[in-house]
Amino acid sequence: MTRTCAVCNVRTRKTCTGCRCTPYCSTECQKKHWVLHVVECDNPGREITTADRLAAGVLSPDFITHKETLFEYCFPQAGEIGNQHRLTDMYRELFRDLGVKPAAVHKWRVEGRLHESLVLAFRAAGDRASQTTLEWLCSHAAVFDPDDIKEGASSASQLQELVAWVYIGMPRTDTVEDMDETYLTWPHSKRICFMLYVSLLNERLVMIAMGEPWIVFGYCVFLDELDPRVGQLNNLYRLLISRCTFEEFHNAYIMGTLLDLMDRKGLRGARSQIHPEFTSLMCRSTPELPPVWGLKAYSLCRMIETEHHIMISFGFANCSNDAEHKRLRLLYAKAFREWKISALKLQDAMENNKIYEYISGCPNFKGNKAERQFLRRILCRSGRASDQDVIALIIRTRGGFRSPQ
Repeated sequence: MTRTCAVCNVRTRKTCTGCRCTPYCSTECQKKHWVLHVVECDNPGREITTADRLAAGVLSPDFITHKETLFEYCFPQAGEIGNQHRLTDMYRELFRDLGVKPAAVHKWRVEGRLHESLVLAFRAAGDRASQTTLEWLCSHAAVFDPDDIKEGASSASQLQELVAWVYIGMPRTDTVEDMDETYLTWPHSKRICFMLYVSLLNERLVMIAMGEPWIVFGYCVFLDELDPRVGQLNNLYRLLISRCTFEEFHNAYIMGTLLDLMDRKGLRGARSQIHPEFTSLMCRSTPELPPVWGLKAYSLCRMIETEHHIMISFGFANCSNDAEHKRLRLLYAKAFREWKISALKLQDAMENNKIYEYISGCPNFKGNKAERQFLRRILCRSGRASDQDVIALIIRTRGGFRSPQ
């Protein structure tokens, strides 16, 4: 009986060599259609896996309904966080555009390395792979086989840390105790980078109250987490960590070359859209960060501790009591938030002993008479701080972390 080929619609008498039902005009057409037909064939010649059903489901117009397939390839947990469509598109691209075989995907899942292998496959595909898909894949490790991670976590924060732990390439079987033991052996710079990864991968804000990460990764150029440009910076870092290894990121951080790393990974355009002070800040290595950023963190968040030499540089040692210390901190916060002073220009003013002249000369300065007099008295006082002044400064600063604002 003559029928039309299931692939090219050419008239043919030939059929599938297994079920003898589905018409194909040639072996080539049968091979092209096999990924769809194998799950329906009465005699496929081998066991059908859930990976076969996955490929057939995402490549056909009908969504997957096979419950075991949905479970094993992470659709329930993806649905919980609104990423089911992204997961479907990722698998479709994997099979259709990258040419990965279901047998390979089945092996990855059985061996417990599904997510890692998916990332490697998309990275190895180069220009054939969608960068958007790769970035989503890299930033959603928790979607894939999360139960192993959840078993080792007793809190949401521990789960978030374990998600980042696996993402940077550490053993998936590590418990919270294993993670903590290794983490404590790391240098401070590596811990800071990991803190950023935890926030980025779990879509948490890098907040002022986090202290050092807020400063060293450039978030301090903004006043608070509500600034829409903070989202731009988050996205920039998420793109970067999806395109580099954790070791690359850490090495760039300690060398002060994160901007260079961004440029090498094709992100020059994206990072140039961030606040101009971001570029100026990130051009410096961490030990050379201007002290003004520590001042900004301290003035905007009372829970941030900063070096006392910074406090001395910006006039806090001239305060005679707790009330004056607090007043100066709040006036600096007002200067950043309302008077819109520039951190870099404030740094220059400090180096030239002209802080009051700079602040009072800003176009947005609206200080009343009492504020002007106070700032002039505190900021224009010259001379080296005595040992007693420094001790008093330390006591007031530490007290500020405990007392209400």
